[in-house]
Amino acid sequence: MKTKAYLSKQEIYDGAVRHLFGQGAAAILPRGGAAYHGQGGRCCPIGNLIGVRDYTTSMESVPVRYILKPANEIPRYMDAGVTALRRALKKARIDVDDRDTVELLSKLQNAHDVFGTWEWKERLHSIARQFGLSGAVVDAF
Repeated sequence: MKTKAYLSKQEIYDGAVRHLFGQGAAAILPRGGAAYHGQGGRCCPIGNLIGVRDYTTSMESVPVRYILKPANEIPRYMDAGVTALRRALKKARIDVDDRDTVELLSKLQNAHDVFGTWEWKERLHSIARQFGLSGAVVDAF
């Protein structure tokens, strides 16, 4: 059986940028806070990679950077969420064992969760520079 190659960092970045600007707003949980899958069908850039059938609410409130933490550093209440998040991202062809890839995902998650939409262009260009990626896709929006 042939396995599919992982998405490149550029593919992940370009997809996240297109998703964020196409959506035009952050994904929010019903009681507030950023979400992988939020109200009105909105998703954060990481949630957008996760298929509907692979998504579980246990992922919410689990920072994507936790998928690389050793088990003894993960709070027990996050165990199921971290496991589900790793599985879903791997299924989406994300190399969940590559530190740079997970760091990129974490920076993209942070841009969505912490920065206002009016700050996205500057923040996303900064992320592209940090990872040696082309930020040209940002300029299309």
